[in-house]
Formats: sequence, C-alpha cells, structure tokens
Amino acid sequence: MNDVFEKKFKEFLPYIIIIGVIYLFFPILLVISGNNGGSTVFNQITYLGIFPLTALLCCLHYSFKKKNDFVLSLVAPILFIPSMLLYGNIRDSVLNCIIFIISYFICGYLGLLIGEMLAPKKKAKEENANESSRGRRARTPRRVSQKAAEETKEHFESQNVTDLEIDENYTTTAEDIDSILEEIHARHESEKE
Repeated sequence: MNDVFEKKFKEFLPYIIIIGVIYLFFPILLVISGNNGGSTVFNQITYLGIFPLTALLCCLHYSFKKKNDFVLSLVAPILFIPSMLLYGNIRDSVLNCIIFIISYFICGYLGLLIGEMLAPKKKAKEENANESSRGRRARTPRRVSQKAAEETKEHFESQNVTDLEIDENYTTTAEDIDSILEEIHARHESEKE
C-alpha cells in the first residue's frame, strides 16, 4: 500500500509544487501591493482566472502525459484552503470560498477529461502494451490461416521429445518425463475419439 502511495506522490509532486507555489505564494503579491480588499480587479483576476487556469493546465498536462487520475483534481481545492486561511479570504465570505473550492475542483477535473481526450491513441497503445506484457489475451483473437496452423502442428509433431537435455540437478528423471508425456499423448488420443 505504501509503495502505491509513494509512487502516486512522486508522480504528483511536480504538479503539487506548481499549484502550491501559485496558490500559496501568489496571494503575497496581493498583500504586498496593498490589494488585499475583497473586490479589486487584481483579486478577481487571481481568483477567477489564474487559480482555475492553474488547476486546469496542471491536470490537463498530467492526464495528457500519464493517465487520468481523479486524486489530482483534489490538489487545487485542498491547497486553496490554507491560502484562504492565511490571507484572510474566509473573512470576506465563507460562501465565496466554498464556491471557489468547488470551481477549482471542477476546473481540475475538466483538465483531466480534456487531457484524456487529447491523447487517446497514446493511452490505447500503452494499454495494449500492458496487456501483452502481462500475458493476457488480446481483445480480438489472432487469426491464423489453416495452412499456417497445420505447419505449426507438423513442426511440433516432428520434434523428438527424447532429444531434450535434462539437467542433473532436478529430481525428475527421464522415466518420469516419459510417463508424463505418455499420459498427455493418451489424453490427446482419447479426445480425438
């Protein structure tokens, strides 16, 4: 469980840092410039433009490069809460802060969806590669001509099983292998009848 959490955290870390820097340190510019009032133009640009755009672009980039992960869309609202508490936005209106939290979540989730739509071919290739690497069957069966199937069958039947080299470190003897092969051959013959 910890390995999965650590892996996700390492994947999210650049995005957490970007969102955290913008959400926690960008409002310092508001305080330094004296625009700490509730309805100035700079505040509106920040809370209605820069913050949602940051959530949208970070989630879009992650979803485009890696995969769609719902947890990343929660990072922006979670990091807005300390920003809201540190810079006194909650004193203006609790309802506005709740609306901002919900809107930043929606922007992040939209970024994930847009990123997923922009990179469907890459993800399909990755999924097919993952399925084949795990040894799972492909979704569509492989079509083999009758001639190729018979050639393969003839090839396997023509091989002499007794020519196999047996490692002396194994406890299985050649007689055991012969008896196993005879059982398999007998089952195969009984299935034909």
